[in-house]
This record gives sequence, C-alpha cells and structure tokens, in this order.
Amino acid sequence: MTPNGELKVGGKYRDEDKTNDVANRRFKAADDPTFLMSQGLASLDISSFYFGRYPQGPNASLDAATNFFDANRGAFREDPNAEHADNDPNNYDVKEKVAALYAKNTNRFGRVRLEEGVRVEHTSGTYDGFAIQTGRRRQLALDVAQQPNQDLH
Repeated sequence: MTPNGELKVGGKYRDEDKTNDVANRRFKAADDPTFLMSQGLASLDISSFYFGRYPQGPNASLDAATNFFDANRGAFREDPNAEHADNDPNNYDVKEKVAALYAKNTNRFGRVRLEEGVRVEHTSGTYDGFAIQTGRRRQLALDVAQQPNQDLH
C-alpha cells in the first residue's frame, strides 16, 4: 500500500489596535417627585416569543422613564463615583501583534488518514487599562511587549 500524502504550509500576521471607551452616566434620586411604575408601563405584544410559552408585559417603558427624567432633572444628581466604578474597568487600549506559521502533512493509507503538524505562534502587545481602588482612579500600564508569548501547538 503506497501512502497518498498532502503537505500544507501557511502563515498569518495580524497587527491590531483595540480600544474600548465606555462613558455611561449614573444618577441618583435626590428629591421628589416620585416616579411610579404605574406611570411608565408599556404593552409588549410578541406572541411569537418562545412560541408563546412565556407571555410578556406589561413592561417598564424606557420612553416614559426618559421623559420623566428629562422633565425633572433637578430631582437627580450625577454620581461620578458610580460612573468611575462602572466605566473605568471597561476602558482599555490594546496594541497587539501576532505572527503564526504552520506546517501540516496528511497521509492516507487506504481508509486510514494520519495527520501531523506543527504551529508556531508569537504574540507581543501593549495593554493599558484602569483599575478601581478605594474610590480613586489609578492607571495600570501593563507593558508586556518585552515579554512575548510563544506557544507551540
């Protein structure tokens, strides 16, 4: 029986920048008036939702809540500490370079197929993000460009 083989080689290089910049705002009720759920209900007719097995509604109306907020801005105060706690850990800048090479050989012996191969990957990057510590904003600069990650698969 003579083997029937196929050799494949290839590679890929990726130079990518990723940024996430979250800026959600948080408010706390500071004064009257009170918004009651009965003031902001909306019907929801999606009878096809999970084949009608889980009826919905009434639900809170985003439009009603937004209109109430806009009409009563003085009754709310912005909460910068909550904003930092929610936003800062989700903000980051990543610069990443990945290079990969592979070689794969496939041999067939009748109905038996034998595959062998190797993949080499090199990754280097710079990762900047934020962490929250006791209500203060502290920048963490994690530069791992000098410590590349090399994997053999």
